[in-house]
Amino acid sequence: MNDTTSGHARPGPPCRSRRRQVRASRAWTSVLRRAAVVLAAVLVVPAVEAGEAVALPAPAVALPAPAVVAAGPVAAGPAVTVGGYAALGDSFSAGVGTSAGEGAPAVGTGTGVDDDGAPCRRTALAYPVLWAGGHPGTRLSFLACSGARISTVRSRQLPQVPRDSTLITVTMGGNDVGFAAVVGVCAFASKDRACTLAMAVARVVAMTDVPVQLALTLTAIKAWAPRARLVVLGYPRLFELGPCPGTAPDVARRRALNDGTDLLDGVLARTSGLFGATFVDVRGRFAGHGLCAPDGQSWINGPGDRNAYHPTAAGQARGYLPALDPLVRPHPGAGR
Repeated sequence: MNDTTSGHARPGPPCRSRRRQVRASRAWTSVLRRAAVVLAAVLVVPAVEAGEAVALPAPAVALPAPAVVAAGPVAAGPAVTVGGYAALGDSFSAGVGTSAGEGAPAVGTGTGVDDDGAPCRRTALAYPVLWAGGHPGTRLSFLACSGARISTVRSRQLPQVPRDSTLITVTMGGNDVGFAAVVGVCAFASKDRACTLAMAVARVVAMTDVPVQLALTLTAIKAWAPRARLVVLGYPRLFELGPCPGTAPDVARRRALNDGTDLLDGVLARTSGLFGATFVDVRGRFAGHGLCAPDGQSWINGPGDRNAYHPTAAGQARGYLPALDPLVRPHPGAGR
């Protein structure tokens, strides 16, 4: 109740102020998301439909150079000792595409469904499970979920993370830009314009909505688990550009999709650097192993598979898994 006798309003309780801040934050996020769609509709879509080349604007804020680690032998910064490890993110971290033990309760913690009630499809051959299995003493919280968006990681997965975790890894952003829909359009649309339009809208979202959502989520993770080293892993290029029989997109569309991956990875890298996370670039390790690679060399499931355009078991084990080794040390109790 306000104090009206003194002529001054008494401040409301802190929880009420906090609720107002949360509502304001959500309102601004909604405004920015709508702005991305409007920008696509006003600037990009008409140009694509007219057959013009689309030059998207650079971000208004110059971001600092990110802390990037190629999936190789050199790490950025000292390795961290891992006891508690939380694996967050989307289907690329859940292990969709390995076709091994999907949905098995033994390989997941926390809720096993996404926001729409669909299974998270965590597998025993996902890189977080493989890494924890190779480093005894690691306490794994495997929370990644197929279909997760950046906001889902923040609102649904993060509250289940132990706050004393010392390592948190995450893949996110692909579902925000409509990864599955864009690849599907470019793989099967009869007109190039449809693929170009889908790619153009995805690029706008990658440059507007994704940095905002990523900033909110990385900040929330840092506040929730302040002792953890936070690692954002990128996405591989899906395609090789050589001859490719079957139903794969033609070389021009494959190149455009790879360019889209490069754009998204660049946004993830720069935003991660700005908010104190390490970005791990896996494109080099997957090079030569995309779709249309020689027989037996592809680490990406093809378009005829129910797990199309996701890493195979080899992609998890030989593409993503080695990326963590330069960054972390096992817990001192490992192997005892």
